[in-house]
Amino acid sequence: MSDKRSAIKGDLLMLNGNIVFNRQNPNLVATNTLSLMSKCVYMPGDLTIKKSVIADEIVTLSDRTSKTNIKEIKSNVSDSISKLGVYTYNLKDSKNKKIGLISQEVREIFPQCTEQREDKLYIDYNSIISLLVKSVSELKGEIKTLKNQVKKLKRNSKKNKKNKDDLIMTK
Repeated sequence: MSDKRSAIKGDLLMLNGNIVFNRQNPNLVATNTLSLMSKCVYMPGDLTIKKSVIADEIVTLSDRTSKTNIKEIKSNVSDSISKLGVYTYNLKDSKNKKIGLISQEVREIFPQCTEQREDKLYIDYNSIISLLVKSVSELKGEIKTLKNQVKKLKRNSKKNKKNKDDLIMTK
């Protein structure tokens, strides 16, 4: 099978139908439209995109075999999550209204969900999603406990009413 290579835009090359970023320039900044219509994109460094990324899906590596030092979060995250403000805002160079978190607030509560790059602070929204999943699980457990308490209170209330009715009848 032959190795079909053809250069694209200098910093990219096509290899067997996949786009591969040039290893001599591992950090590519895309400021104009860049259409990647291939199966896979391989990049050895960071890709900075100054505009929106529009994709049918974004898939993140999360395979257990790719991780070390795995520890389940046991602490209650719901209380911490509820301390995060959710805001509407406009980016300084855009008229489009956005909804999101503020990196500095996230860093105060969940520093591992933020990353400093030059003079800006970024949020790892995939980590935030993981914390939200944990929070939903915690809240579901609290709801179950509260439902059980309500059932118990209703049973006790019925017993108390019956006892009250029995007392009235015996008088």
